[in-house]
Amino acid sequence: MALFVRALADVGSFPAPTLGFGAALSLFVGRYRLEAGISYLPTRAFAFPTLDTATGNIDLTLAHVGACAAFLQRRPFELGPCVSFEAGRIQSASAGISSPGQGAAAWLAFSAGGRFAWTFARPVSLVVGVGAGVPVVHPELAVSGLGAVHRASPVIGRAELGFEVRF
Repeated sequence: MALFVRALADVGSFPAPTLGFGAALSLFVGRYRLEAGISYLPTRAFAFPTLDTATGNIDLTLAHVGACAAFLQRRPFELGPCVSFEAGRIQSASAGISSPGQGAAAWLAFSAGGRFAWTFARPVSLVVGVGAGVPVVHPELAVSGLGAVHRASPVIGRAELGFEVRF
């Protein structure tokens, strides 16, 4: 088993690139890893393109389950592909308009990528991952009278950097 904490960089879920954080618990079966975790992309403010005085906030909380395979295992390094499914909630709120509001929608996405680990001091590893995801639903953030202000990209990019402790 392992505990993994990470910092995230995300492109495509929000109107601008954003940073977040997360944690996961992994179970190893031979060269394979099964993982379950949570992540949070904290509130990020953005401007409305059609009204200078209006602002909005958006955040994303999600849980994921996934699997990785370590096709290259040469101590102290590991490299392999990963796939995952994530489900969560994307929330937004508006301000600076005559009728501010808030809303939330489901977030569902599949992703695939790769992960590299370097065990620099047993049982601790530095982990780097990159991947791309495809949202299954595309929640649209809209404000009455202003129309749509943001919709997640059809393909999102993620990078992660963190530490893993195996026990």
